[in-house]
Amino acid sequence: MFIGALVVLIYTYRGGMISVAITDFIEMLVIFVGLIAIFWYLQDKAG
Repeated sequence: MFIGALVVLIYTYRGGMISVAITDFIEMLVIFVGLIAIFWYLQDKAG
């Protein structure tokens, strides 16, 4: 856990809060695409 926190702190320090915001945005897009794919798959199986 300490190593993970250290990586996040270094990443934030080196890239700034903008890089953290961009990374969070990309992660949100990946999650959103995954949710759409799951919804589409379940609609196909149910219908």
